[in-house]
Amino acid sequence: MKAIFGGLLAVALVIAFIFGTEYLGWMNYSFFAPKYEQTRYNVFKGSQSYNEAMLHDLYKAKREYDHATNDAEKATIKAYAQHQFEVFDRNRLPDDLQSAYDLFVNQ
Repeated sequence: MKAIFGGLLAVALVIAFIFGTEYLGWMNYSFFAPKYEQTRYNVFKGSQSYNEAMLHDLYKAKREYDHATNDAEKATIKAYAQHQFEVFDRNRLPDDLQSAYDLFVNQ
């Protein structure tokens, strides 16, 4: 009888150990995953490809706005450009896009 209870106790301890390690792993993941994700996002936002693509989009929006023929087109392009300019760091804009920033965001 002692052997049966000893075996059941051993199985219960193994299950408790497995559950405990899984729980601690989950707690570790829930604490560090947001930090890893924020770091990944910051690296992405600082990458050369992201910045070049954003500048390209901003130049394209400015060019399209300058060539728009009516107020409806200008309003649509301005709404798009305003969003693009707001999510991009103004300090990274070249001088010619600084004036476009004032046109799209500050008006």
